[in-house]
Amino acid sequence: MKFKRSFTLTTMLFICFFLPSNFEVYANEKPPIYVEPVYPQNQNKEVEGYFDLSVQPGDSQQLKFRVENNWETSIEVMVMPANAYTHPSGGIVYFDNMNPEESYINEPEFHMADNIETPESVIIPPKDTVEIPVTLKVPELNKGELVGGVRFVVDGGTNKAEHTIAEEKTAQFQIKTLMATEIGVKLSLPEKAEPSYRFGKAGFVGKSTHAYIELINDAPLIQESIDATYEVTDQEGRTLFSGSIDSVKMAPKTTVQYPIPWTAETIEDGTYTLHITSTIDNEQVPTTREITIQQDELMDYQKQTAQPGNPDVQLKGVILSLPEMIALIFGVIVLGIAGTLISLKLLRKRKRPAN
Repeated sequence: MKFKRSFTLTTMLFICFFLPSNFEVYANEKPPIYVEPVYPQNQNKEVEGYFDLSVQPGDSQQLKFRVENNWETSIEVMVMPANAYTHPSGGIVYFDNMNPEESYINEPEFHMADNIETPESVIIPPKDTVEIPVTLKVPELNKGELVGGVRFVVDGGTNKAEHTIAEEKTAQFQIKTLMATEIGVKLSLPEKAEPSYRFGKAGFVGKSTHAYIELINDAPLIQESIDATYEVTDQEGRTLFSGSIDSVKMAPKTTVQYPIPWTAETIEDGTYTLHITSTIDNEQVPTTREITIQQDELMDYQKQTAQPGNPDVQLKGVILSLPEMIALIFGVIVLGIAGTLISLKLLRKRKRPAN
């Protein structure tokens, strides 16, 4: 049986780069709230839209956010601190935490959410504007940058929808929306840090259609851009496919599992080599990593992607899944019982006395 590649179009993918995040998608013409920072004296005068502050280790400072209610009714705004993570597709996103198999923060000092104190929620009257205070505590670090954010989340209500699933049959469902606005907080410490990134381990994700390479930002500052080219070869050294890593922006001290689409026509269990060429200080730096694909990963892949367009899966030897093994054992038992009954019947016929 063959399974070919298909490319799934994600309906919406919101990636928050280190820019103000007041742009959202709403059913109404106006978003429910508009959020802007109130800049203190230590704000970088050349930056607007987010906090870019010069700080000292151990500082404590109150920040203010001006929040405007655009609706004709009162709104409860949930306020929460956020860490800065690197998204697998590149760019910086703000969450309390992420799936560590996709992205994580390398050192606990860079969990900025632990250093930002916010009110749990604030109720804003209709068409009113309030200032929400947030307390910032600077860790005892001297070099580089710290990045985090504050999220403002509003309940967008519940919408009912109806979908036809068959002739004269419909399914009703409800969609509950939460609308979030994030404002970044960047802290510049007294000493400058130098960029430093590297490539970690490579591998294959059995339940999807890609391999991956870990990108590791070792520096306590934003890595503005990682650019590289790659190719994947088989055990005979033949190039199966190639591609590029383009303009990946990383949060300080973070690691991300960067996806590499498997664009070869086939996938076979075995060991492959990933060849990466990156440009550092105007010099091309080669890196190689092994990608090992296990047979059980391909079985997971088959279950998830058994549709036209996916690469052919070729397995070495015969592998049975658990349901197939159960069916085989059951078949052997049934055949064994049937054979025993037939043998007993024939034996009884032989023992009958002749008339």
